[in-house]
Amino acid sequence: MQRLADICARRGYTVTGSDLHLDGHAAYNVHGADLVVYTAAAENNVELLEARRLGIPTLPRAQMLDRVANGYLRSIAIAGCHGKTTAVGYAGCAAAGLNPEIHIGGDVGYDCRGGNDLFITEACEYRRSFLELHPDIAAVLNVDLDHTDCYRNIDDAFDSFAAFAARATQCALLNGDDPYCRRMGMRNAVTFGCGDCDYRACGLTESQGCWSFVLCHDAERIPMRLRVPGRHNVYNALCAVACAHLSGVPLARAVADASEFSGVKRRFELLGTLEGARIYTDYAHHPNEIAATIATARSCGAKRVVVVFEPHTYSRTAALGDRFAQVLAAADEVVLAPIFPAREAPIVGVTTQNLWLALKNEGKQSVCLDTYCAINAYLRPRLQEGDFVLYTGAGSIDVAARSFLETYR
Repeated sequence: MQRLADICARRGYTVTGSDLHLDGHAAYNVHGADLVVYTAAAENNVELLEARRLGIPTLPRAQMLDRVANGYLRSIAIAGCHGKTTAVGYAGCAAAGLNPEIHIGGDVGYDCRGGNDLFITEACEYRRSFLELHPDIAAVLNVDLDHTDCYRNIDDAFDSFAAFAARATQCALLNGDDPYCRRMGMRNAVTFGCGDCDYRACGLTESQGCWSFVLCHDAERIPMRLRVPGRHNVYNALCAVACAHLSGVPLARAVADASEFSGVKRRFELLGTLEGARIYTDYAHHPNEIAATIATARSCGAKRVVVVFEPHTYSRTAALGDRFAQVLAAADEVVLAPIFPAREAPIVGVTTQNLWLALKNEGKQSVCLDTYCAINAYLRPRLQEGDFVLYTGAGSIDVAARSFLETYR
């Protein structure tokens, strides 16, 4: 919402708002407004109810985002259960020559403000919000089962992603290595990946966690080296370069500019070191994301991988608990924090202890602790030189990671 508010303010609108964790929500905040924009997570919010009582028009965030995007000559929307924030960050660099406006949910360390020609945005699948968009290029990085509070199963999720891709007015840009993307079978599809794709990474090599390859498209062969570690970022970079090239950026220019991208905060972000251990904060909150983060730590030379995991939402923890246990078992040590509820009310019988038991069934010992202070106090004497300590989760676990360094340095 913050980026959307910034864009509207720069376009001359008077924008106000409130934050639950700062000044709270109150009915009087909407008084005098001509339009109230709300997120998909808001249902019985006092401000939304007051706006409706007063007859003030209301609009879901996704519809407002579509209206904003329609104010630009062209738009790119990047979807995927994993990686879309990083891919949009890459795309902002790859298309830098077009001075794009970047609508992104993370901090990429560069100015996201641009001109009026090209708009690049994340396309969120939560509650099918991305089906409100009408992009010129609709990109799909991957299809997976997430947001189990609104998707019944993987086929339900696939149908929504396929419907999103079909909304593209120029082309759908699909990950040709993803089995569900391949199932879409769209006539206007362009593909990227490491296999037989329109934009493909050839001759992949890895050094200290970062990947190099030759980007092949038609007769062009352009070397590319990524500064952001993790094999999954090969796909994020390929998608971004393809988006820029399809928008008119020369391929060599798109590759060169994207190669300068240095990552997104809270995506395998190194905060500092303590006693020779490296402390990271990471947004990973889905099993496949945690698996990729652990694999990245191994490729970067971790002697031991210690994961501090804060499960995100009760519904996700209940639906994917066994899969979480399987991927967390690949770590050398696991510390579990209480479930971060986000928008959800507790579900009876769903606790972090369920995950602890599932890990035990995988033959992995772990520990559950109730507070960030307790977690950090537990970890401090157990640090070893060469450890990679990964604080993971989409909630406030980042606070614990930063506090750990501030307290014990």
